[in-house]
Amino acid sequence: MKRFLAVAMAVAVLGACSREQVQQKAKTVTAKVKDAADDVAVPFGGKRDDAASRERERFDQHWRQLVSFRAQQQAAAKQQAEAQQRATAPPPAPPANFQFVSNKKESFKGLDADGINNAPVVVPITGDIRGPSVLRAQVYLDRIHFAVGTIDGRWGRNSGITVWWYQRARGLEPTG
Repeated sequence: MKRFLAVAMAVAVLGACSREQVQQKAKTVTAKVKDAADDVAVPFGGKRDDAASRERERFDQHWRQLVSFRAQQQAAAKQQAEAQQRATAPPPAPPANFQFVSNKKESFKGLDADGINNAPVVVPITGDIRGPSVLRAQVYLDRIHFAVGTIDGRWGRNSGITVWWYQRARGLEPTG
């Protein structure tokens, strides 16, 4: 009987130890799961979710999207109105002191800034020519934000392309 009692007690102690170990492991696993779930989703059993604050967040987000959408719509309407205004506006006239002449020989000799500003523009400007009228045309195009590249007083490919873009932007026949 003593033997039986000793064995029964040993089994009870082993059972109690293993039950404690199982409970401890279960608590550890539960804590790990809660921590992982709290990081990823809604907390389990910790804090309760406040439906009112969540609804305010949703409203704020929808309101921000609506405001952003309205701003985009206003910007698009403004751009469309500006484009329509540019299309209907007449092209600006060249500066008042431009004089256009044809078949005049040009030279840079003895020329100063006033000479360039007052020089008549020889038209048509085509081919590989150079002179004060070409320089003046290049400076004028550059001042109205049509870059001709190097402003050197020599008509070249870039100058022709720039004039083509200028004519196209102003609604003129793009001849370059």
